[in-house]
Amino acid sequence: MRPSIDETLMAEAWLWSRRGTCSRRRVGAVVATSQGVTISHGYNGALSGMPHCAPHDDHQPCDISEHAERNAFYFAARRGVSVEGCTLYSTDSPCVACARAAVQTGIVRVVYDRPYRDDQGLVLLLAAGLKVDRITTGGIKEERQ
Repeated sequence: MRPSIDETLMAEAWLWSRRGTCSRRRVGAVVATSQGVTISHGYNGALSGMPHCAPHDDHQPCDISEHAERNAFYFAARRGVSVEGCTLYSTDSPCVACARAAVQTGIVRVVYDRPYRDDQGLVLLLAAGLKVDRITTGGIKEERQ
């Protein structure tokens, strides 16, 4: 059976997660049009030109890395590409900061696979009127914690 567009784009997000440089968890994100065309992608890791983060406690945030979702938005912005009206596919449900960024950039739908440790990002997305779907792909998953 042929995978759906959502399954295909989530698998793409999982592929991008493999590029992540965070020692806590690798996360990937893809931004796509309503027709399923990928316009941007991102993964979590160190800021441009900064050294990769060292292993650290899962409860301590990293000061030199950025989340995959925001990196996908930044990559689009640097190329002058709007993400308004698009869907965000993320291996993990967005944190509150990434949820705020999704709302502010005009994302209309968020699709995720793995729940984040805090569900407040999902609460915010729903309160802002975005459509949120969880799709468990069983695809390429390389979790490093």
